Amino acid sequence: TNLARQVYQNLRDEHECFAW
Repeated sequence: TNLARQVYQNLRDEHECFAW
């Protein structure tokens, strides 16, 4: 679903922020 994709994208962005 679109919602699941949005959540996944959000988690991915947060992970990248933490990585930096």
